[in-house]
Amino acid sequence: MTSNLAFFDLMDNFLPSDKCLLVNDLGYTSYSTSSVSCPNSSCLCVTEDLQLMEQHYATCHHHSCSLCGLSFISSRLLSIHEQITHCGAFKPKLDCFLVACPQKFCDSAKLFAHAYDCHGLLPDSSVLIGTMISVKNRNSNKIMSEFVVHRWDESVDGQLTLENMLKKLKSEGCSYINYKFSPGTNFPEHTHNEDKLDCIVSGQLSFTMYGKEIILGPGDRLEVPRNIPHSARVVGKDPLVFVDATRKS
Repeated sequence: MTSNLAFFDLMDNFLPSDKCLLVNDLGYTSYSTSSVSCPNSSCLCVTEDLQLMEQHYATCHHHSCSLCGLSFISSRLLSIHEQITHCGAFKPKLDCFLVACPQKFCDSAKLFAHAYDCHGLLPDSSVLIGTMISVKNRNSNKIMSEFVVHRWDESVDGQLTLENMLKKLKSEGCSYINYKFSPGTNFPEHTHNEDKLDCIVSGQLSFTMYGKEIILGPGDRLEVPRNIPHSARVVGKDPLVFVDATRKS
């Protein structure tokens, strides 16, 4: 996996070049008395048409980073740049490229490593840029279509450990059994006659229900309604520490 430089290599096609397509014949031209230079000091675009220059500036430089001055053609690309390059200032979190995967990352290197290790995605396609979502504030309870996933909150529940997970389930009136499964373990499709809460302490679990897949990670607690067919598979490289909890009627 490469670092931030490799990531921004993917964005080259989205960045304004020295010869913008909106301005004709803008190479390294000589200045004339009627020429108009781009107000952006780092841009070499020059034209004799003020309207074209205004169009160029609005398209190529409207979204500029306030910290380093780089310009982008959309607010989305600017946002990604801010999150990855200036994470020390913004402290963002990046979602996985797959919408159904709840994992979050503090830098692009970990994001790309996860995408490759868990989902087989390689960071060599600009398509990935359009699927990345940043989240600064995420609700503790997240509804994903029919999936309902409760997120572990260390400020409320303490450090994520098996002991604390069991303590929380007990306080909620649940009965439970905890397990440890090896990577690659499969659980064929089945149903339960009681409402369940599948809790992940460590490792990752690919869970399929309602014809859709979700990747559960540490701290996720998935609501599994009774009589709903579902299947699961342990993914990633680490063992799965898992708690099968049953809600009391």
